[in-house]
Amino acid sequence: MLERIPVLIVGAGLSGLSTAVFLGLHGTPSLVVERHASTSTHPKARGQQQHTMEALRLAGLEAAFTEASPKDQGFLLRIAHSANGPVFREILHDTFVWSGDRWPS
Repeated sequence: MLERIPVLIVGAGLSGLSTAVFLGLHGTPSLVVERHASTSTHPKARGQQQHTMEALRLAGLEAAFTEASPKDQGFLLRIAHSANGPVFREILHDTFVWSGDRWPS
């Protein structure tokens, strides 16, 4: 038996999964397809923007996302003329946390 799904989402990255979540919150069924059988062993996103966290909070996913996120990774900010140099300045923080225990609103 064939079932009709109104929305096909290609890619199970943050954008694809977020799209599925927000469509579901509005009552629209969707199907997410991904070509890879598992998650990548190489990190792709090193952090999330404020608006991403606001959207996850609206969807009720902020706590789960924060819990699953790596802790105390620190960060390196590199200021350069272009992607292949020259580098003008590097700012390294051993630990980078937002003030308080939540992402900023």
